[in-house]
Amino acid sequence: MSLANEFIQNPWDSPFHETRLSAIKLRIRWPGYPYGDSVYAIHVKCQDEIRRETQMTLTRCEIARAIARLYQSFLQHCREEPWVVEDPRYPFDPKRLYLVSLENIYGDMFQAVINVDP
Repeated sequence: MSLANEFIQNPWDSPFHETRLSAIKLRIRWPGYPYGDSVYAIHVKCQDEIRRETQMTLTRCEIARAIARLYQSFLQHCREEPWVVEDPRYPFDPKRLYLVSLENIYGDMFQAVINVDP
């Protein structure tokens, strides 16, 4: 999954700073495959290792990187299964995936909107 800071609106903002959420759930839906509806946790707030009383909140850029790593792990897991992720006539390259946005489904559940670059 590609990530370029210049394409993220306000990449250093912390969108979860003013919320009570310390973690969000990312739902990955890949219809037609086992594990095609999976949920993963992203910790959006963590303890500052220097000042223990301060919580650090992930920036948009860091959240995008976390989402990219989860998609990479998800797709790797899919490739290890006895079924095929892609049609051999149309080779699939995860580097062609682009994060468009992160949508709140409800509560702490989010889903990434992903496009595939042709």
